[in-house]
Amino acid sequence: MPEPSSQPFLDDLLQRMLRLQAQPGIGKKALGVADWDRELWQMGRTWLKTHRCDSTASSFPMGGDLYLATQLYANGGHTGLIGDFVHALDAGGMHSRLILTDINARCPHPLPAEIIERVGLPAENITILAGPSLSERLDQLMERIQAQKPRRLFLFHHPEDPLAGIVCQPEFAEQRFLVHHADSSPTFGLHLPGIQIIELNPIAAAMSRLLGLDPALLPLCAEDPGPRSGGFLRKGHLVTASCGSQHKFTSSFFYTYPETVALVLRTTGGEHVHIGPLSAATLRQIHGALAEGQIPACRFIHVPWTRSVSACLWEHGCDVYLSSFPIDGARTNAEVLASATPHLRFSHRADDLWIDGALTWRTWEELIARLRELASADGLAEKSRLMRRAYEEHHHPRNFAGTLHGIIDSGRGRIDPHQPFRDQRSIHSLMKSLVTTLTTQAQTIEGLQEQNNLLKEQLDRLLANDAGRCPPPPKPRFLNWFTRD
Repeated sequence: MPEPSSQPFLDDLLQRMLRLQAQPGIGKKALGVADWDRELWQMGRTWLKTHRCDSTASSFPMGGDLYLATQLYANGGHTGLIGDFVHALDAGGMHSRLILTDINARCPHPLPAEIIERVGLPAENITILAGPSLSERLDQLMERIQAQKPRRLFLFHHPEDPLAGIVCQPEFAEQRFLVHHADSSPTFGLHLPGIQIIELNPIAAAMSRLLGLDPALLPLCAEDPGPRSGGFLRKGHLVTASCGSQHKFTSSFFYTYPETVALVLRTTGGEHVHIGPLSAATLRQIHGALAEGQIPACRFIHVPWTRSVSACLWEHGCDVYLSSFPIDGARTNAEVLASATPHLRFSHRADDLWIDGALTWRTWEELIARLRELASADGLAEKSRLMRRAYEEHHHPRNFAGTLHGIIDSGRGRIDPHQPFRDQRSIHSLMKSLVTTLTTQAQTIEGLQEQNNLLKEQLDRLLANDAGRCPPPPKPRFLNWFTRD
């Protein structure tokens, strides 16, 4: 193993994590590698032994909260979730700080106002690390945290960011939490000693329990926009909407988003609103699918960014929300419930357990049937009432704050009434992923064997052709190895 303090060690570990994430099957599961976390944590112990603390170098209030993240975004749930923590624990953010490792050097300088607003912190309380190497950023990070001595450390790092595992030391903070926002990818940090894992949905919590961890469940929240204004089918036809980052709609899947949009518009005869960024290529594909179906392009409305999903849904008179697929958007779902908009989401399973009143689809035929079921103003109003009730019971900021304080005080989060079922399903899910991984690896081995056989045949032909020209030379050792049976 490389010297733990060396840059090559950090680079190698990052690349190993990226390769694990790229594996078919297990690369889509929230797994951790205990040995990697141990190596990172031990690197932090070594650093502490060789560096003295100088707490006078910081104006950070002792006992405040420190948030560590890799990057922030104008869209998506990750950045808003940090803001939810700040609002719940330190309204105004005066006693909280945020450090961005920016290991991929993608953070804009300075941060845009809309991003700063989303995290709920003054701009001067946010630090972006700089440096040409991970080791230099690590030194900056360790020195800052050591000087600040926060009471609580919250890790919001990207799964491939190794720096969070190094700084999660008991000397740095009394309480240390990993907020597992990226719950469908292997990550650093799950096996760090003395850390409390916070899972944001019950399926992720079940997977953590399967790994032998003791997670606390904290359902996501969304700002309360107040009661829904206006009724349904105000435009005389069904208006649908979807929201999310592009990768949630363009990941490899049987049904493409452009084709599905065209299918929805043919079925409803109405409009579809997309909230969130889309590339020019994706927009061309959507308009191509509409043209092929002879659907006017004006019936697809693109809203690249909005501060409030609820307000945007109301502004466009949306009657039904279609969740992103094949990757769902957990935080957006909470915002949709807050808006009291009937919800139709894609599900890979018939036994989907989300909330009462939400509809699901698995095939285009089911999607068409569900949309036709929702073409009634009275039926939409009843679904709307159920959505708002689910929001107030599970995703309101007051519930979020109460649950978070409970986790901090006792390590206990929300109780999942379906925990035994989800625990059993997580076993099946992990086994299926392992089968996918093993099958892919077997195919790779088979392909390499075929290449080896082909090279061996070519080598034999070359040796045979040379045999009549001159006496065959003795085979070198590497040739004996290469042509072995």
